[in-house]
Amino acid sequence: CQPNVAEPANPALPDPVNLGDTHLAGLGAIGNGFTWALARVGSLTGTLTGVEDEAVDLTNLQRYVLVTQNDREKQKTE
Repeated sequence: CQPNVAEPANPALPDPVNLGDTHLAGLGAIGNGFTWALARVGSLTGTLTGVEDEAVDLTNLQRYVLVTQNDREKQKTE
């Protein structure tokens, strides 16, 4: 079952949603999923900066919705 990525996850959110200047510490499984969910909010403004010092490795592929085999050894912030 593939989610429909063209529609916002929660159309009841106010539009636009202003993130301001936000930093997300940690782009592991939870941070990756959070970023994926934000990408599906109708209209976001502001800046989200991911803070992470690790690269994607083979063990991440099963838990991260935003990475593929081609992302191995890239920094998670990419």
